Amino acid sequence: MKRLTGLSLTLTKVIVNIKKFPFNEKMYIKYVNEFGKRQLAKKMKYLEEIQRSLFVAQIADDKDGLHWIEKLLVQLQGYCDISIRDQAIVLLNMLYDGVDWQLLEAFRPTIRCVGQHFVINCMVHKNPKQADA
Repeated sequence: MKRLTGLSLTLTKVIVNIKKFPFNEKMYIKYVNEFGKRQLAKKMKYLEEIQRSLFVAQIADDKDGLHWIEKLLVQLQGYCDISIRDQAIVLLNMLYDGVDWQLLEAFRPTIRCVGQHFVINCMVHKNPKQADA
């Protein structure tokens, strides 16, 4: 019963957040106009709002909201300020990949060629109190 109550509360929070941070065509036009003004004062604040809306739209599986967010982020790829472009790239990757770890650090890919040996190195920490097996 506790689990059902917890799920109910979680769904209630999601619904509240959807109402709090909606992203639709009206919001899209607002942000397009704001970014079009080329005044950098509030731009990072706007990107934080877009990020919040992205989180909520992904959790709620709001296809329409995700469409408008994607459209805006793709447009920001051509923005004049590099910090805005970089943040838009991170948010667009979050939208496509469905994960938010890119906010902490960039993905570091390893490129391999066909026929090249693939080696995985991992650190294993052994508890010194355990007997040797």
